Amino acid sequence: MRKPLRFGALTQPQHTSWEELRQTWRLLDELGYDTAWTFDHFFPIFGDPSGPC
Repeated sequence: MRKPLRFGALTQPQHTSWEELRQTWRLLDELGYDTAWTFDHFFPIFGDPSGPC
């Protein structure tokens, strides 16, 4: 039996706000995405190492 193809998205929390992430996740939901992911970091991945994460 074949499994259905599912789609997800990974959002980056760096240099954005929770409100922007929430809006993105809502849009993904409206577009029919199955999952939305994010990650946490205590240090920035890129940019100013002492800047916001």
